[in-house]
Amino acid sequence: MNQDTISTLQIARSLLPGLLKTENGFVLEEFLMWPPDLFALTSRILSFTGAYHNVVSPPHNREWPPKNLKCLNSYTTWQIEVRQIGLNWRKNLYEIKNFTDRYNDIRIMKNTNQKNQAINQFAYDTLPKALSEYWYDFTKGISEEDNGNIEDLLCLDKYIGNFESSNTDDNWRGFIALMSLHAIADEACAGWGIRRIPFSDSNKNNLIDLDYQCVGSSEAVQMYAENLLSKFGTLSHINNQRCRILPKRHTPHVGITLRSLSANLAYHRSSVDVKWTSTTGKNNSLINKLSTKPISSHINNYDSISVLLLPWPLHISPLYFQPFYLNGAINSTDIKSFFKFHPDGNELDTGRELEFGWEKLLDKTLENATHFSKVDIVVLPECAISLDNLTLFEKILSRHKVPCYIIGVRKRNEATLDENMVVVKFAENISKDEIEFREGLHDDDIIQYKHHRWKLDRDQITRYNLGGQLAPRRGWWEGINIRKRRINFVNIQDKISICPLICEDLARQDPIADMIRTCGPSLVVTILMDGPQKVNRWPSKYASVLAEDPGSAVITLTSFGMVKRSKSFGMTQSKAIALWSDGNGNVEEIEMEEGNTGVLLNLCLNPQHDIIADGRLEHNITNSLILGGIHKISA
Repeated sequence: MNQDTISTLQIARSLLPGLLKTENGFVLEEFLMWPPDLFALTSRILSFTGAYHNVVSPPHNREWPPKNLKCLNSYTTWQIEVRQIGLNWRKNLYEIKNFTDRYNDIRIMKNTNQKNQAINQFAYDTLPKALSEYWYDFTKGISEEDNGNIEDLLCLDKYIGNFESSNTDDNWRGFIALMSLHAIADEACAGWGIRRIPFSDSNKNNLIDLDYQCVGSSEAVQMYAENLLSKFGTLSHINNQRCRILPKRHTPHVGITLRSLSANLAYHRSSVDVKWTSTTGKNNSLINKLSTKPISSHINNYDSISVLLLPWPLHISPLYFQPFYLNGAINSTDIKSFFKFHPDGNELDTGRELEFGWEKLLDKTLENATHFSKVDIVVLPECAISLDNLTLFEKILSRHKVPCYIIGVRKRNEATLDENMVVVKFAENISKDEIEFREGLHDDDIIQYKHHRWKLDRDQITRYNLGGQLAPRRGWWEGINIRKRRINFVNIQDKISICPLICEDLARQDPIADMIRTCGPSLVVTILMDGPQKVNRWPSKYASVLAEDPGSAVITLTSFGMVKRSKSFGMTQSKAIALWSDGNGNVEEIEMEEGNTGVLLNLCLNPQHDIIADGRLEHNITNSLILGGIHKISA
């Protein structure tokens, strides 16, 4: 075989190196035991070849969607057929008694022949006939010797001059089969990690009603999938270093990429760890507010959430930026010149210490915010609060019944590097009138450490007027630890998912931003220690990328203290502490005046059906977020 060719079997074995092999060859049917595993295989092939472009630009004399279907029903379209097959597959998995035990027993079998028989029996019990036919078309021509070039199978038209040299029916049939298997696996996993869709005897036969929401779900199978997601950061059994299969909110409406071809599942391959947190079951007022409701596509269901932005510290002294030298020695090399942000004795500095401290200011701000609406989420910028004061901060939020926060926390280490993190927490409703946050930080909390050190160069040192503390002649790196990259997705019931970021994670396109585009969260909250959040600055540039593809809403927030420190000679000083961007192309600078202590945003949920590039219409509603109100708060 030519060394430049890649076969379907080689791709399959790159995902499952231990793929079962019998005297008759490798048993690719292992991928048919679990829909996310099949989705991983089809996604890897599509990402290798780029053949997905054929759904928007079919080769000569071909058309998409295909009309020659497996179902002998002249009224069935390809879109309905793959949905029906996917939901039937889902139903069959649901009806297997003791699913988890049976599935795990097959996976750990040592006897090759017994395992092969068990896989075949499992496939016989669960696979709809039409799926098996698509699988046959897809695997036709694969041999144990790895023969077959995947590009010959999927890149259909080849021309020499003006003459077509190769355009066989088998090639096009194989492409249809690949795309159909991809769509079927996607449909079979509708809602996994995102929403609970009850399954009962009353709806088992209602498998192709596109407007009916409670369709074809398996509680036991979905719980099995979400246990995989919680434990390994993927819905698939494939090692997460080879690829991850994740839940998905938004499908991009621009361009044509692999991300455009699924509504429920996302494929990604990178070194980033993923923590997917589902809030289902928590006794929390925000979660209860966004609890599952029967939604019809004909009903414009209305929900909104209120997000209080506290751009604190309101005042930042240059003395808070302190040089730090490892081992106590001054090193002339750029990379070893560190600074630390230590607002000693001025936690959440208000600049109004003679009137009252930050605790009372927080009390008053939360109280006044309720004149506009109940506060659902409080957001504070990067490094806004020290870990030592986190418990006190949470107690104040609890008094005002704030159910959730997203804040920047710093942990000071005297002799070594500090920690810089974003923390997301949900309070528990311990009674009708009381809530509380679990005290301290725990391993299972939603914590994400900063992945990129801030480098203060000469221009920034002069712009922020820090030359009295940090010599402008050299670059100063933020004195924080850098840990292995991890990204958090927080799914709140069936309505929205939130992704928190710190600073440059928004700007560095590889690999964090690419992961976000793949999963398409509803809201990306980026906390910063930065200057004004203007439309002509870098946060707006990178927020617009995520707003366009996949259509996420993005909030960037910095502290008012940093905004006031940012002074370019000859320029009018901006007061923009935050920026809003959304998938509808709306961009809003959010300003704050002296005397204000916060800004309350009303975010409205806009339900819609996403369109998939292969021609399908998402049958579960996806909510986009609209900025419905801005209220400036004073204490």
